[in-house]
Amino acid sequence: YRTLPSVSEAKLAQALHRLGCAQQLLGKPLEATQSFREAVTIQRRLHPVGHPDLAVSLAVFGGLLSELSSPDAEPMLREAMSMSRQIYAEATDEKVAILERLARHLERQGNVTEAVSLRRECLEMRRAMHAPGHPRSALALVSLCITMEDAGRVLELEPLLQEASELTKNSRFASLWDRAFLSNRLSLLHSQRGEHEKAEAFARENLRIHEALGPDGDIENTRINLATVLYYRGREAQADNRPDEALTILGEAHELAAQIQSERPDWLTCRSALSMGIGRSLVATGESSAAKSAFLESLAVAERNPEGELSRLIAHYTLGGSFPEEPGALDHLREAYRIAVEHLPLEDPDYVNSREALCYLLARRGEVAELEKVRTELL
Repeated sequence: YRTLPSVSEAKLAQALHRLGCAQQLLGKPLEATQSFREAVTIQRRLHPVGHPDLAVSLAVFGGLLSELSSPDAEPMLREAMSMSRQIYAEATDEKVAILERLARHLERQGNVTEAVSLRRECLEMRRAMHAPGHPRSALALVSLCITMEDAGRVLELEPLLQEASELTKNSRFASLWDRAFLSNRLSLLHSQRGEHEKAEAFARENLRIHEALGPDGDIENTRINLATVLYYRGREAQADNRPDEALTILGEAHELAAQIQSERPDWLTCRSALSMGIGRSLVATGESSAAKSAFLESLAVAERNPEGELSRLIAHYTLGGSFPEEPGALDHLREAYRIAVEHLPLEDPDYVNSREALCYLLARRGEVAELEKVRTELL
């Protein structure tokens, strides 16, 4: 193009823009920067008052500079946005793309409030351009949900997540990752509200999606999420005095847990509580031997957890209190009380319960000196 005398500057600028896009895709950002910069220079000379080609080139170039953390990125993207608002009276693909690039840059910079506003504008333009349920509207809605979550605007999020979930289910263009994101967020949202049955449905859907993703799927964490939701559902059943149902739900969670290799402290805390919950359901159904095994498993998991002091306290307290005739019961209660003294304030219910349980069994066993020592420590 440079050597052909008949090629106009406008065509040369377009060729440089396309070259920059190709170089960016090939992972050559510095070469792409040079091509975009030359294209923008020519277009500014040709169109001093703005032009669609200049607006697009500014936006694409600004997006690359944003990825490179250049301070020139935001002024360039804002110029592209301002130009697009003057050029395009109606919603167009080009205008949406320009606003989306600025929104992405603002998200990188932590300015999620303005990014949410831009994402909303992009969604409204997509809705104006396309029929209801169009995949581009669905993806714009997904992007808005992600940005709103980052902005902490959870109360506004549920209806948008529900709508996006329905749209992506019915769209052959929506990626499995989009569907996974939505099902995961809806599961977490319902779980935070205590709506564990609804949370379970979305957690199961999320696991199915990640299984469909094959080696790229995050099976481990989706299993953790489903097992956690099932644990809370089992707790609900226990609180409602439905031990058989609780045992069924917690048993499924336990089977999932057996497939999880993670040693994350938050998961180990849940894993220990899960075995504890199974043990309590077994106690309620009269299966004391199996219950003891579950409590010991809870303790073993807690001991692997560097942040598991409270889990260890509860396991020792439960083993000592549930089986007071066992030879090791007193040692379990002593250890529970020791942990409470080291880690909990005097008014904490777990501190109070562990001390009272230890005092009760010491009195029952005739351990007068140790009983007086515990009572004196409290004073």
